[in-house]
Amino acid sequence: MPYSITVPRGYYTAYNVYDYASDGPGDAYDPQSDGVKEPIACPPGSYQDNDGQTTCKYCPAGFYCDEEATSDVLKACPKGQFCVEGTIDPESCPVGTYNDVFHKISAEDCKDCPPGKYCNIEMGVEPTGDCE
Repeated sequence: MPYSITVPRGYYTAYNVYDYASDGPGDAYDPQSDGVKEPIACPPGSYQDNDGQTTCKYCPAGFYCDEEATSDVLKACPKGQFCVEGTIDPESCPVGTYNDVFHKISAEDCKDCPPGKYCNIEMGVEPTGDCE
């Protein structure tokens, strides 16, 4: 029988995944090689939440993944920012807008500053103040 390894959540392997009676689900090996192939951590901007996978998933919109994958890599996109699919670092709502909720997915989700208020900072979570 070929050598095998377990591919845990947060990792993937570039090799075929097989289930054997003597090994657990998600074991992987390279049938062209005599050596063991180690699992590869999913890079920032991606994750894998299932065992034994051969690819990583893009971090979904509304979340960011700023480190190599672990089982708990998805982080909620913070207030004042937005996160498109595959985000490593959340993007700031531009000056003149704000965002007072988590999980926003585009700059269009940032709210325009309301009449009588001003919003003069990036990543605003509320209007900065009243106009004089």
